[in-house]
This record gives sequence, structure tokens and C-alpha cells, in this order.
Amino acid sequence: MEWVERGPCRQSIRVVRGFGQSTFVQDYRLEVQSPCLVIHTEVDWQEPRCWSRRRFPSR
Repeated sequence: MEWVERGPCRQSIRVVRGFGQSTFVQDYRLEVQSPCLVIHTEVDWQEPRCWSRRRFPSR
């Protein structure tokens, strides 16, 4: 986990995870006066004949 931005208006951290030969990179971003946490995900999927699933709770 590392800081990507640490400014007065926006802060974000990056989390990198691995699974086999695959990589998941997620940026978590908070902006001043915003009620939302923005999560940006990039996946470099290298696993043959294998699926990945993510579930996010509904409101």
C-alpha cells in the first residue's frame, strides 16, 4: 500500500495484490467535501482457464 496523492483537496492510496501471475491494482480516492469513496481497479489477468469474481454490496 502506498500514497499516490496527499494534497489539500484530494488524497488517494494504491493497493497492489497478486494472484498467481495476475496483478490487481486499486486506487482509493477521497476528495474534500465529497461523500463518495472512488475506487479505480485495473487487472492484468494472466491465469489460463481460471475466472475471478468480485462482489460489491448493494445499498
